[in-house]
Amino acid sequence: MQPRAPRHPVDPSPTNDTARRALAAVVLGVTCALMPVRASLAQTWATLDVGFSEIRYDGFLASTGAAITPGFDWSGRHAAIAARGTYLRFESGNRSLQGSFVGSLISARWHGWRAEAAADGGASSYADFARFWHAIGEVRVLRASDHRGLWFSASAGRTSFDKDLPSRPLATGSVAAWTRHRSLVLLLSASRAFVGDTQYSDIGVTARGQRGSWELESAVGARFLSRGAGRGVYGEAAVILPVDQHFAVVFSGGRYPTDPIRGSIAGRFISAAIRLRLRSATPEVPTLRLQPDAPHDSLSSSTLTVNRESSGNVRLTVRAPKARLVEIAGDFTEWQPILLARTSNETWGIVTAIARGVHQMNLRIDGGAWIAPRGTTRINGDYGDEVGTFVVP
Repeated sequence: MQPRAPRHPVDPSPTNDTARRALAAVVLGVTCALMPVRASLAQTWATLDVGFSEIRYDGFLASTGAAITPGFDWSGRHAAIAARGTYLRFESGNRSLQGSFVGSLISARWHGWRAEAAADGGASSYADFARFWHAIGEVRVLRASDHRGLWFSASAGRTSFDKDLPSRPLATGSVAAWTRHRSLVLLLSASRAFVGDTQYSDIGVTARGQRGSWELESAVGARFLSRGAGRGVYGEAAVILPVDQHFAVVFSGGRYPTDPIRGSIAGRFISAAIRLRLRSATPEVPTLRLQPDAPHDSLSSSTLTVNRESSGNVRLTVRAPKARLVEIAGDFTEWQPILLARTSNETWGIVTAIARGVHQMNLRIDGGAWIAPRGTTRINGDYGDEVGTFVVP
């Protein structure tokens, strides 16, 4: 029940929810870790996947289908919303339709911890003979730094497998921990679920990373102590190849387990799709109109100063004369641009949590090119570009 994931593998099955929820949990952890930096920002994503899948449900012959999967995510300081839909038409002519909505509220920090309350609802139909729905409430407590996090969650609700059958109560509990190194995020999770007289446990490892422009997502898990929900190992993987900032090609495949909560049976799949992706600007700031011949003396004279605050945070100060807009991006922001606040006629700054040690960053003045400012040591980055390094004592 994670409302923050801006990207998914194509949804070739009616639910394909296990790996998707794990990947979303990774994004949630990173988002919470960066929240002190980006507290005033809100972001919006919208995606539309159109593609083909070959699916083999356990006990059935393989079938090819065409899938259309729209998605929407909005993430703010203390709230988030996500909506998903999937239309799948098989070569037999049968159709599957699924929709879900998740909303959550997130508290302010208290001794390093946050609390989140979320509501998850959805429904699906297969051909003309099956209808499913679920309604779930979840509470989570979590603690996150800029490189690692931990959370515990519990949920309860009801699910229905057929309009002619009574709905069943459900309850789940889970614990998860994640760590981030540069663009790679790893998540370890364990959960226990009870759905009517069905019960099962899952453990899993999820990874998400980026190499150049390629985005990689994978999840491996195992189900055990199961009664009525199957057992065994499962896993999924996806490769996202951007064509430009709005279009990407997505390849995915794997095996997913039965999901008694959302009404799917286990199966295997491979899929390929074209993704249209729209995203709000980051950060959301008023547009600056610059003169074509606007002076950029700030590019050559920009200087970074790093000071540790008594509270344990770090103050970054950039001297940039004549600048109208100053942004930074680094490993401590997951390389997302962050707007600095003007502190004087020539300086800009921000106070945020950054771990001790060596960090990489770049600077952008008035929407121009990304540079390594003075006050940093220039090195070649992981992808051949030039970045600046600095030390937090």
